[in-house]
Amino acid sequence: MLARRLFTAVLFAVFSGVFALLVGMGALSLVLMAGLAALGWALPDRIIAQARQKRVEQLTLDAASTLDRLAIYVAAGSALPAAIRSLAERPGGAWVGEFRKAASEYAVTGNFQHSLEHVVEESGRLPEIARVCERLRAAYSMGGGGIADALRRMAADARVSIRLLITERGYKNAVMMVIPAFLAIVAATIILISPGATRMVGVLQGP
Repeated sequence: MLARRLFTAVLFAVFSGVFALLVGMGALSLVLMAGLAALGWALPDRIIAQARQKRVEQLTLDAASTLDRLAIYVAAGSALPAAIRSLAERPGGAWVGEFRKAASEYAVTGNFQHSLEHVVEESGRLPEIARVCERLRAAYSMGGGGIADALRRMAADARVSIRLLITERGYKNAVMMVIPAFLAIVAATIILISPGATRMVGVLQGP
């Protein structure tokens, strides 16, 4: 990670220095190089944050349907480890992939709670995965018929999160649609005003 930071920082600084020399920026070239070097240093963190946010959103969108399917398996009489194994054997989204890790770990160790802990560790401790795994561990330790009810409640909570995520995306897209229009208006204004402004400055400066 440190090497990636250094590489991007040096690369940005070199290209900005070459650009500054070509256009003849003089002393401002150092400021430009320092600014772009700082941008290159922070760029890997930004890429990782965007990837993490995308993964969290995908987990949120897939949670409700996956938990509903798991609740159906449990309500049909399957134990939770067997239900997760049946779910993992079929294609699915991001959550099915996470439960597939738990099924693989359980097949090796035979310890279901340890397999859920392994999923949390492999996922980088994303709070969405940790929260669901902890609730599954608690429901499994209590046994009885509470597992299906816990899965249904988690699916209902996931649907609320999905609605909030979709609403957030809608507001964000609305704002992003306004920005290009604003920039276009600013560019058109500059194009229309600049000839008259240039002549006016020439007149004010005199012969």
